[in-house]
Amino acid sequence: MTNEQVKKAAFYSRVSTADQVEGTSLDTQKAWCLAQINKMGLEFFGECSDKGLSGADETRPGWQLLLADARSGKFEAVFVYDLDRFTRDMLHGLQATRELRSLGVSLHDAKDPNSDAASDSSQLMTGFRLLIAEEERRKIKERTVRGQRAKLEAGLWPGGKPSFGWKLEGIRTRNPFPVADESERETLGLLYNWLVRERKTTGEMCDLLNAAGIKSRTGLRWSHAVLRRILSNPALWRGWFVWGSPNQGSLDARSHKTKIDRDGKPIYGNPKQIALPDPPFTESEFDAMQRALSAHPRAQSLQRPSVTRPLSGKVFGECGKHYTGTSITGKDYDVYRCTGNRHRGNERSPERCGCSQVNAQKLETRVWDEVSSLLSDPKKLQDLAKEWLQMTGAEDNSSANELHRLELQETKLLRAISLVQDDYYLADVSEQEQMLGRIEKYRADLSAVTNRKTLLDSYRADANLQTRQLESLADLAQRAKHRLSHLDLSEQREVFELLGVRVVISQVVDSEPANLTIFGRIDERLANSTQIGSASENTFSYPEVSFVLGEK
Repeated sequence: MTNEQVKKAAFYSRVSTADQVEGTSLDTQKAWCLAQINKMGLEFFGECSDKGLSGADETRPGWQLLLADARSGKFEAVFVYDLDRFTRDMLHGLQATRELRSLGVSLHDAKDPNSDAASDSSQLMTGFRLLIAEEERRKIKERTVRGQRAKLEAGLWPGGKPSFGWKLEGIRTRNPFPVADESERETLGLLYNWLVRERKTTGEMCDLLNAAGIKSRTGLRWSHAVLRRILSNPALWRGWFVWGSPNQGSLDARSHKTKIDRDGKPIYGNPKQIALPDPPFTESEFDAMQRALSAHPRAQSLQRPSVTRPLSGKVFGECGKHYTGTSITGKDYDVYRCTGNRHRGNERSPERCGCSQVNAQKLETRVWDEVSSLLSDPKKLQDLAKEWLQMTGAEDNSSANELHRLELQETKLLRAISLVQDDYYLADVSEQEQMLGRIEKYRADLSAVTNRKTLLDSYRADANLQTRQLESLADLAQRAKHRLSHLDLSEQREVFELLGVRVVISQVVDSEPANLTIFGRIDERLANSTQIGSASENTFSYPEVSFVLGEK
């Protein structure tokens, strides 16, 4: 067999808690996968791993990297020690195995390494195994919470780690208890001096800690958000915290949360106060830190106008992270700056991405010219719609398959919303904000899927609707032609939102990208947009027509 004929293989490993990262689990998974790859005569491509992350989290970076490499054709086989390492969410798992199968990538695990868990013949058994993995996660979660509550009622430490500044003594016994952590208190002393006496910002303090080699509790680099959360914890002076507080607006907003029912009552038990000995600060010292934190410009409630630039969060650079609009001292124009190139908030990578800043006004003008040119051109819109109709409604089998896909996607999104909502009340405040964003995104996606299903059903039932649809798009273009050139930035932002615009840039020279690609879709809400003009009574819904503009 020649080298060209040897198939490449990758493996994926995962542990769900930070405590397991330094344990034997990852080593065990890695050893089996490498041995099996060698036994089957495959060429080892690489490893993707997630440390301390739940198998139900679809955004795991290692898992996403594995799927991205599979889509790029970098290997033909994936090895995992067990399917529950791959995922503990049945819907995520079925979707991933279906995608691997379509890409011609096999999936192997220790239960039956010679069979392909992603193949058609293994679908039923793989589905059962994924369902069992998800059910095990639910039971583990429920048993853990109930066990924690039982310890709490007995006056014992319920589990987890105490606030920063304390550690657990007797951690290998059945009854650990919190004591002062002298190493962390030295760090707290440094932070107090820098913040209160030297008036340093949280970003500057992060740089000092990272430069001195002082690690955070997780071993990751310090970030602005982590420092603010630590220094805002009232347990630092009062010497106690609340376990299981359902009140998100209380002083214990970052304490352990509990799941609540529809009436707002805790499901597993009432909140309970837990003492922490020898607090490191007095009340007056803690208040001084809060005043210093509040004085920081980024802590003010009002956002700077530049943050709301119309393409914030919609521009993506070569590193894959999004850009945000901001003002820079010394520049006579606003810029879009890559979030991967900032000195705080980037805990998992010690390096900045190096993406260059982009002149905001020039980029916005360039993107808006492309978008308005499309919306005001009847022929371009009709050509896009015809292409969409050919793809989704030309043949019964094609449209039926598309409808089935949308139904599966709808089910997945409903389940995703339910799971995130279930986890919301057990998360701390820093995680809850991210969860709310995920819920909002899932609901927006669900609305788009539902609208697309309704529209597709209409097309299948009424072929004449297609003709009327094309006429409606032409009417939109005529109305847009007289309005788009006069919109301000806030109105342009609304149009970008309705179109779902994403801009990918590369090769930035003198604050301007040499290459720019605009992705989006025609949204039926454009018909009623006040920026473009109200639709006539005879205007019909628009199809969700995808488009690509400005590609070079």
